[in-house]
Amino acid sequence: MNPVVASTVAVASYALGLGSSGVVWAYALTILSALLCVGYGIMNWNKPAKDQSKEVEEEVKWEQKENEVMK
Repeated sequence: MNPVVASTVAVASYALGLGSSGVVWAYALTILSALLCVGYGIMNWNKPAKDQSKEVEEEVKWEQKENEVMK
């Protein structure tokens, strides 16, 4: 591990009152993964599925057949 990173993690764990550098890494990776999940969600917000238009067409055909049967 890079000595600068190791010393930064050690200082952070001491300053925050955490038990060891492993705890700092756990918190950092948890926050990083949460940020990545939020970013992924924002990028894919309201994107339609690839086959959504096909499903809509099938539903319209089904409703038309149902209307014909009901007449």
